[in-house]
Amino acid sequence: MTALNLRIKLGFCLFLFLLFDGFANAQPATNQICWRKVQLQNEQEHSAVRVYLDKYGYFYPATSVPIDEQQLLKPYPGASALDTASGNLYAFFKRHPANARQLFTAYGITPTQSFNADYYNTQEAYLCRVATAVHAQVAAKGAKTIVFLIHGFNETDPTAAFQYFEKAVTAGGYDTSAKPVYIEIFWDGLSTYENIFKFPAVWKHAQGNTRYVSLSVRDLMRHITDRLNFVVVSHSLGGSVATGALFNCTSKWKRSRDTTIDHELAALMKTIPSSTDVHLRLGMIVPAIPGAATFADFNHRSPDISTPNNHIDKVVIGFNPKDYATRKYVLSATEGATTLGCNWHNEIDKVKNTLSSLGYPGSLISKVQFTTPPKYGLQDHDFKAYMNDAPDFKQFLDQLFRP
Repeated sequence: MTALNLRIKLGFCLFLFLLFDGFANAQPATNQICWRKVQLQNEQEHSAVRVYLDKYGYFYPATSVPIDEQQLLKPYPGASALDTASGNLYAFFKRHPANARQLFTAYGITPTQSFNADYYNTQEAYLCRVATAVHAQVAAKGAKTIVFLIHGFNETDPTAAFQYFEKAVTAGGYDTSAKPVYIEIFWDGLSTYENIFKFPAVWKHAQGNTRYVSLSVRDLMRHITDRLNFVVVSHSLGGSVATGALFNCTSKWKRSRDTTIDHELAALMKTIPSSTDVHLRLGMIVPAIPGAATFADFNHRSPDISTPNNHIDKVVIGFNPKDYATRKYVLSATEGATTLGCNWHNEIDKVKNTLSSLGYPGSLISKVQFTTPPKYGLQDHDFKAYMNDAPDFKQFLDQLFRP
């Protein structure tokens, strides 16, 4: 069978999956990620500051606070990942008062009659502790840069990939001048658990999760007391988290069936200030997002900015026209557009044109074309596969870390 025939067959199969997805909205709770085991696994390794979030952007507390994975992901028989209580740390602690008391104690919160207020105060206390941990590393290393690493969709443990990136930065000599401190972001991008038939439904809801997680990452950024240069690096759908953390992405989203969600998210965006006070570079490896529709909102920060006040100094887009996940064979522009990662129909040029209309120079955007090993008739989407494309990955790092 020729590669072209294989693409046609796989493309047709994917089309059928997407068609059937319209009739299959439910997904099992097991498609969600509970980070507690990974959190425990990484507890004694302190090369980076690690932050774990659920699908609504609530932060996982210290491991001393018990979390029952089964109760978190499946709070009642028949629960699916579409249930708001499922995979929701806020809901878990509200349902389990004993665990909530341990949570409040761990973060020095004196309980009141309002669980909402107490939980909010716990999240604030958590963020302050993260900022303290970051400051300790900044002081110890004499750091000049804070690097945020954000994984993509369908990832159950990105620890090894994050460490691979960090070692590559050191091996390339970039840390001599940048002197980075790393903040690794673990978020619930859901997982198919190697079942390709689950992909369409799971993918759809993973995209939705980025709307909440991005705002929590933005909140984390504003709590960092060391206002050094920021570098934000993402892979795949992590690009939706990264861009949403930096500016108010609204144009790319379809209106939700429940418009209350859109109104609540719009209101939440306005309450969390963007980090407009630091110089920042954004690097996205094969971003599984639309391009022009995302960057149309580039000046919509919290609050909005004028072009001369922009401190996002460079955006580096690593793309691959043959990446199987973003190309989606012939469906890149549909079912949650992923056109930027494969530069579908010159999407990167469309981003440049969009930013030009806002008064930005073309030099704000840099692009690097990657090549990865064959997979599914196209090329691999794996984060490490991109980092193993040595010459192109070096060019990507040069753009991010060199003056």
